[in-house]
Amino acid sequence: MHRPALCILLVQVVLLCSCSSQGDKAASQVIGGPGNSDGRFITPRGVSARGDRLWVVDRSGRIQCFDLAGTHLLTILLPKPDGRGYPIGITALPDGGCLVCDTHSSRVLRYDARGKETLRFGKLGSDAGEFSYPQRALLDGAEIFVSEYGEGINNRVQVFNERGGFLRQFGTFGTGPGQFTRCMGMAIVGRELFIADASDRVLVFSREGSFLREFGRNGSGPGEFRYPYGISSDGETIFVAEYGGHRVQKLSLHGECLGCYGACGSGEGDLSGPWDVCADSGMLYIADTGNHRVVRIDLARGGWYIPAP
Repeated sequence: MHRPALCILLVQVVLLCSCSSQGDKAASQVIGGPGNSDGRFITPRGVSARGDRLWVVDRSGRIQCFDLAGTHLLTILLPKPDGRGYPIGITALPDGGCLVCDTHSSRVLRYDARGKETLRFGKLGSDAGEFSYPQRALLDGAEIFVSEYGEGINNRVQVFNERGGFLRQFGTFGTGPGQFTRCMGMAIVGRELFIADASDRVLVFSREGSFLREFGRNGSGPGEFRYPYGISSDGETIFVAEYGGHRVQKLSLHGECLGCYGACGSGEGDLSGPWDVCADSGMLYIADTGNHRVVRIDLARGGWYIPAP
């Protein structure tokens, strides 16, 4: 479904917005590492923090919860559905629980802080309330927004009430204004919904579903993207994780690059195919997918951060 993440030295050299060994690395922490035991990851693809909880979902079908110091608290193991695949998106909730897009089972699940399932909705299909491959579920007030991709109409965002009842939908397949090729992460800032699309754009809608604007294009320069998968906001700026660009860009709400984190690699200050990002309470959490770890960065101290020229 996506091009391989390539680590090309020449690209790193010419990036105007690339990260290097500069920055206060003491302001960063690595959580996890490769492995299938508690506290470790196999290709983490979703990360979300809220309050005192950090949730991570990886390709092995494990949903893990940590405290903010990185101490493992619990693991939820989902059965692999008919050999197809595992969950991708996860969102931490105010009550300490989480919302999970069980992508290859075409449904959304909700868990409480103890790991007990409290809600599930959706099934395979293209009608209202059905899914192909749901990617992210985002709770805002009394509404749940779910992004998905698939064939034709399944490239859309659907909105539900807190019990999974369908309310409305918007978007369709394409590269034009308000269209998606693979809508991924979402972030709400005020009354605006920011959506990362694999067509190397960020699209902005009203909460009601009216298309407002877009920014970004294919490339490795400031404000350009290579497979933006994850997106988050601290309320004033947005952070976009580029799976193909091996970095996280910090941008204004209108797409101006302010700086970035990461360069292709596996060392300190490096990222490999980051799939997701979450900004919460002054911290930035990055699913460093190819390195099988989560990176936490203190935004106030600016670890790894390189301002745009």
